[in-house]
Amino acid sequence: MELLAGLVDPVGRWGDCATAEQWGDAEAILSLDGPRRHWLGRAKGYSKTRDVAALSLVALLTQFPPGATGYAAASDADQASLLRQSIASFVVNTPELAGLVTVDTRRVSVKSGADIVILAADSAGSHGLRPYWLVVDELANWPDVPRHRDFFDSLWAGLPKVSDSRGIVITTAGGPQHFAYRILETAKLEPSWRVSDLHGPPAWSDPDEIAVERRRLFPSSFARLWLNEWCAPDDAIADPDDVAAACVLDGPLAHEPGHIYVAALDVGTRNDRTAVTIAHAERSPTGSLVTVDRLQVWTPRPGRPVSLDEVRTWLVEMCRSYRAKLLYDPSQAYLMIEQLRRSGVRTEEFTFTSSSVGKLATAIMQSLRGRLLRLPDDEDLRKELLSVRLRESSPNVLRIDHQSGGHDDRVISVAMAVYELTSGSPFIGADWLDFYKAQTERAAKAEPDQLRHLPRLGSREQASPRRGCQHRWQRWPDGESCVFCAGWRESRA
Repeated sequence: MELLAGLVDPVGRWGDCATAEQWGDAEAILSLDGPRRHWLGRAKGYSKTRDVAALSLVALLTQFPPGATGYAAASDADQASLLRQSIASFVVNTPELAGLVTVDTRRVSVKSGADIVILAADSAGSHGLRPYWLVVDELANWPDVPRHRDFFDSLWAGLPKVSDSRGIVITTAGGPQHFAYRILETAKLEPSWRVSDLHGPPAWSDPDEIAVERRRLFPSSFARLWLNEWCAPDDAIADPDDVAAACVLDGPLAHEPGHIYVAALDVGTRNDRTAVTIAHAERSPTGSLVTVDRLQVWTPRPGRPVSLDEVRTWLVEMCRSYRAKLLYDPSQAYLMIEQLRRSGVRTEEFTFTSSSVGKLATAIMQSLRGRLLRLPDDEDLRKELLSVRLRESSPNVLRIDHQSGGHDDRVISVAMAVYELTSGSPFIGADWLDFYKAQTERAAKAEPDQLRHLPRLGSREQASPRRGCQHRWQRWPDGESCVFCAGWRESRA
């Protein structure tokens, strides 16, 4: 511990700067007795990278067997370089280390042949590594994508291969949807782990600066960064409870007469997935309840893009089975859409503009938070719903966005269906007839000038569509009537 206390960098001597909590963590990690897996949770500015750099140097010089290899892993090359710089700073500024430690671009070594390799999760492989010492820096800030999860899992799985190995995760809190949170919850239950979770900003922080940060940040961002509290972001579409309440369906639902179904298509072939949602809506005491009857996803693989022929065949079958019209982005897969039309599938364009994308975001957010959406109990869908974010693309206009390396294909497809089924109608789906009946019954008691908007049945004279109505058109042999305002128009091709 004397070596640790005497390490010097531009901040000062480590022993002079460390709090009692930092000393407690350091003693537990460097002890050769007790737990060998450690979770250190700290707020922003709490000397996380500096501390693991100092601890790694001490372990390398005093505890590594000759030829042993340790690893310090960060999310990307930039964060990895901070680790390397912190270690190099201690080596340069501590006279006692002169000539004992060599710091290269990605490797820190001593004369015994022991070394610590600095890894970036976005560029390195981890399968087959056998770490004697493993530090994982800022895990909650790693992208929650398969590549980074696999990198961590395979790296951590190498610890049991080496006798007396030690693993340390040090991070600030993130969102409860992140895979790091599941690791923390597991660590709390395992006797092989020691969990040190410090809440609140470090003691040396300027209270005025912290107050400025509180005013500047969203409440959830402030809680995660400066209080080290795990919480869902304010810009999340819904919280975990809302998502859990929605994902209740065990599998696909069959077509039921009386419902009006829509299919919503989001196309991706090489980098993104192709997703199709088939859904219907029903009246509930609190609003329009949307049920996703089917959610089908096609995932591209390296060298094997999504087969649009396979997608088209599936769509023809399902749209016929559910009697559903297909919503699609006119900028995507135009040839496939033409082929679907020739096969008898009814199609309708959904053009993605800043306004329409904002409506999608609002529709799915309100349905989830209002508990008016029933979804398949699909793990990948849950992850997407919890990971996508609402972004304000222009004043008061929201859009759905995903993290770097993430996906939102399922969410976009579901949102298209939700918006189509809920936008602007008092009731939707099979309930339009109830609404029309009630409207007709009220009209029977109305004065003649109040009947002008109703169709004159049996007559060629029809009412004009009402201004401001979010029309939903029903086809008839000689025209189309709006099921909401009863307006009439000639049939459109």
